[in-house]
Amino acid sequence: MSRTPALSLGAAALVAAAALVPSAANAAAPGGSSPQAWSASAPVFDLIDGHQFLGDSPASQDRTPRVRVSTYEASHVGASLVVRDAVTKAELCTGDLPVRLISAAYYGTYCSLSALPIGTTDVEAFYVSADGDEETDVSDVLHIQELPQRIELDVVGYDADTDTVRLQGTGMPDEAIEVGQGLEGETFSGIHKTVDVADDGTWQTTFASPADAAFDSLLVKGATLQAHAEFAKGAPTTPKVVATDHGDQILVEAIATQGDRIVIRDRSGRDIASAPRTGPSTILSFRAPTAEADFFVHAVTTTLETGDILSPAEKITVKQGVGPRLETAPVVGNVTRAASRVTAAVTATPGALVTAKDDTGAILGSRIAGATGVVQLSVTVPATVRAGSELFVEQSKNGQTSDREAFEIPTV
Repeated sequence: MSRTPALSLGAAALVAAAALVPSAANAAAPGGSSPQAWSASAPVFDLIDGHQFLGDSPASQDRTPRVRVSTYEASHVGASLVVRDAVTKAELCTGDLPVRLISAAYYGTYCSLSALPIGTTDVEAFYVSADGDEETDVSDVLHIQELPQRIELDVVGYDADTDTVRLQGTGMPDEAIEVGQGLEGETFSGIHKTVDVADDGTWQTTFASPADAAFDSLLVKGATLQAHAEFAKGAPTTPKVVATDHGDQILVEAIATQGDRIVIRDRSGRDIASAPRTGPSTILSFRAPTAEADFFVHAVTTTLETGDILSPAEKITVKQGVGPRLETAPVVGNVTRAASRVTAAVTATPGALVTAKDDTGAILGSRIAGATGVVQLSVTVPATVRAGSELFVEQSKNGQTSDREAFEIPTV
């Protein structure tokens, strides 16, 4: 497929594309009596999460954003939509329905993408004719900026000798975040700074001479996100923590020399375990979550004047909960092929991510299994892969990945 000249996106595309309305000579007859000659003209992205966008970098907080891809070519009616990663060429979704009339001489269809990582993902789209024999050129690349649904902020420690506090947190990869004290609306009245976020979405910084007041972090990019962490100079030191998995229970040993008690909180700040500190080592336990989750261990000092003063948290991450384990590979049923497109009916665990790979391990496409567990997984077979070769599917959920199941690529 050859690339067409660059097309502008969003509202600008809708204006520019008006010139592409089919002429009376080329348009399909109202009764469908005269079939259209297939046009290779590339479609365009024009909606994401139900909103038009300007430029080519829409922002979304939906990890599986829904996009619309449209055309002014009547010959595309009935075609199938394919959206894929522009770099890896892994399929991200296929159209919910064939391309259909949206408004006068304007056609398109929707699809919901596979889960995208936080940061920027380059995607592209094309149509496949109803008989599978023709494909359009590939659309211009759309740069989708996936925003986090929340950001994190933790007080790592305080050095009384230098009067310096250490902070860490998360934000938008390769962007900047505002951190400081005295946040009112989107303005800090106390000490604050702009901190660069690393490409893995994390950041660290220090503040000298902080006040006895909470810290906040603020991200304003497509959506305003905030994180909050309490701070007091007289707080106990951070406990050292050893956590072990005992089936449905997580056992925690907290080693601390300060504080009246040890408390474990979840991400929402709810206490899930607490015990008096009677010596250097305190043992606590709590029920394992059903999926990966973060928990925070604090030493706590309580006085009549100040109430509870919490130490900076020691974070523990439970990588594997007690949810369903994926002990079996997904089951592959009927496999069909149309041109370079192969579709396999796969039965998997409901809610599992079903992924197709070639024999090198490269991802060709993925879909999330619905409530019934049945998913139609369609992928584009690379030209270098011959009929009779094998592809592989596997499923993953709750941090578990199954064995893979092989199926043979049919002949055309």
